[in-house]
Amino acid sequence: MLEEKTLSQLDAAARLHLLPDSMILSSKEAAVFLRLSLRSLEDLRRSGEGPTYSQAPGGSNRPCMYQKGDLLEWIEKNKLNSVADNAIRNKLVFAIAGLVEETAFWVTPSGLIVGDVESTLLCDVPRLLHECGIEWLPPIEAAASRDWTAVAAHEAYGQRVQTRLNHAASGVRAGVERTIFASASN
Repeated sequence: MLEEKTLSQLDAAARLHLLPDSMILSSKEAAVFLRLSLRSLEDLRRSGEGPTYSQAPGGSNRPCMYQKGDLLEWIEKNKLNSVADNAIRNKLVFAIAGLVEETAFWVTPSGLIVGDVESTLLCDVPRLLHECGIEWLPPIEAAASRDWTAVAAHEAYGQRVQTRLNHAASGVRAGVERTIFASASN
């Protein structure tokens, strides 16, 4: 029973749960309360996906403050029913699947990629239909393993692929950190 324990017998997160919902917590205390690493909480704050926070005016290097009630509300809002729900919410399945699912690309007779068909301006379609063929490739292959006609187009498409990879890697990192935090608190 909780009533029979002293505060010293509770872990830090349990102690924080005993505080009133109006209590203001530092970023470190909020991370402990949420059982996240401080870095994960900061990443969530930067991406706009984290709990509501307050910050004193005067610059972005001011300490962030979290109200306990806002943390509880964020937890409630982010409840899931399955691992599949989590993958869909975090777009991991789509981010990774989108890199291996074949996409249409304009390809010259010599095998150079001009660009992806979906991003083509309508005014360029007649010319490209006359000059190129269409080849279906996984985006990761098009960006990493094939030569392109224009460096700028290759760089732009490569950046889109890199963004998807970074998003997937962030999701994997956050998942591992949740596991580490959960195992450390058990």
